Amino acid sequence: MIAKLRVFYIFVILIVAFYISPLALAANDNLILNPSVENGGNAMPNDWSREKLGNNVSQFNYTRSGNASARSVSINVTKYITGYSGWFFKSVPVVSGKEYIYSEQYKSSVPTKLVLRSFNAAGKSTDIDLIPVAVSDQWKEITTSFTPPANAVSVTVIHRISSLGKVETDNFSLVEITGGATSTLPVPPTPPPTPTLTTTPTTTPTTTGNLIPNPSLEVVSALNVALPASWTKSKFGTNNAKFTYLTTGNTGKRSLKVNITNYTSGVAYYLFAPTTIVGGKTYDYSVRYKADVYAEVDAAFTMADGSVEYQYLGVSYPSANDWSTFKTRIVAPDKAVKVTIYNMLYSVGFLITDDYSLSAITGLPLQKPIVTLTFDDAFTNFYDNAIPLFQKYNMAGTIYLVSQDFENPAYMTPAQLLELEGLGFEMGSHTVTHPHLPLSTPTELKYELEESKRVIEEKLGHTISSFATPYGEYNDTVIPEIMKTYDSHRSVDVGYNSADNYTKSNIKAMSAVVSTSPETVLGWIDTAIANKSWLSIVYHDIVNGGGEYTNTPAHLEAVLAGLKARGVDVMTTRQATNYIDSTLK
Repeated sequence: MIAKLRVFYIFVILIVAFYISPLALAANDNLILNPSVENGGNAMPNDWSREKLGNNVSQFNYTRSGNASARSVSINVTKYITGYSGWFFKSVPVVSGKEYIYSEQYKSSVPTKLVLRSFNAAGKSTDIDLIPVAVSDQWKEITTSFTPPANAVSVTVIHRISSLGKVETDNFSLVEITGGATSTLPVPPTPPPTPTLTTTPTTTPTTTGNLIPNPSLEVVSALNVALPASWTKSKFGTNNAKFTYLTTGNTGKRSLKVNITNYTSGVAYYLFAPTTIVGGKTYDYSVRYKADVYAEVDAAFTMADGSVEYQYLGVSYPSANDWSTFKTRIVAPDKAVKVTIYNMLYSVGFLITDDYSLSAITGLPLQKPIVTLTFDDAFTNFYDNAIPLFQKYNMAGTIYLVSQDFENPAYMTPAQLLELEGLGFEMGSHTVTHPHLPLSTPTELKYELEESKRVIEEKLGHTISSFATPYGEYNDTVIPEIMKTYDSHRSVDVGYNSADNYTKSNIKAMSAVVSTSPETVLGWIDTAIANKSWLSIVYHDIVNGGGEYTNTPAHLEAVLAGLKARGVDVMTTRQATNYIDSTLK
């Protein structure tokens, strides 16, 4: 996912141009553990973590040289479509209302940015953009200050890269300003006012059940003729995005165009005024578009407490000459009260949109609710940490294997996998090399799909039928090729599978990462039970102290115990598709 945008709720954005009295800070007040990253193993400094999100290839390095020190951390992005990567230190306690100074030294071949991640007492995190970081081929120090959000109890700072290039960082510092400081910082910008509908009911186009104001863009704003009523526009980063309110469209006479001809960083998009929704409910979203590049689609949910939660909805694929449709199903967070959705352009190219739709739906139920626990990759920590728990609760799931990793000593052996199959587990394919399939040539795509199936079947001695795309990435070319080789495809498109949207070619799922609590997962399960739908859950490693795409054994046990207590059927992917296929005939 592209670095999330904080458009409406900016706690503090404080730019580097300030003076601080030397009496304000003490040299030994650095809150960061291992601030020069000198202590650590071969791949990771102690008390540090890394994150990667979206469609990119990012190499994280714990380098053997630094800025006047022995070690530093770096990221090299060699392929990029969406998302971001970053290193960050273990979160440290802070006091809300206090001001803090953060600094680090860096080198970067592309513009990057600093992001503040704060945690409240319940462990819920919020990301806030701090400042952009300019290119520098020499070591350079950057400094900024911030005040944590009112409910923050701890924070970390992430140095994110979201384009092709390399960034290296070292010598980090976070200190509290304890007095004597003066500031010449500019006042943070005031968020733009939310547009209001300025037309009369007799001239406003309506769609039955459509919650988006002015969804076909036909009504012109009375305040700005360059915008449709109830819509606004936003641009961030270094790019020359041009916004045009066109006089042609898919239907009617209007549509919206974003065009970028010079791009370094950031995004540009139109968005509608947040519309009222009901937390926990399911909604169908669609938009018609033309584009010569990829675009990302995200939702911003306003919560009952005024905070904002962001949800990645997917990517629309290039369709330069013909109108295409991006469509997905959204489950609103439990405490959401409003939502806006935006299609974001983040590279040189154009994006035209029209005919937006958001409608509440009640999915057609299956005969009974089903839950599937899926695990991408098959490292030995799963055998050691997860299998005893599955045996304890007499459950099983589906494991998607990367076939080249049979040569990896940290991977489960064929004998161990066969043992798991004896316990009811299903094995599926996750390609040969875990590539970005939409970027593959036809020959590469065919190899990744067919060779992985051949190798896994050879190792296990029987056929396999289930497949999961690496990173959840696919396009209109990838899906048909998958279905030539496999019986099903699980993506990471967010949602539940019900009788009216079930398709084996794109099984929707909910992904659990390190910050996902067992209570959140059990909430997903309760929704599936209430709606009689199929919930597929995506996990990766089960290990203590892991990175972004891990969960602890304690988390897994809480989920398995909750499933047992609820009495819901837990099936493998193949069992679930076979059952649904038989009941929908």
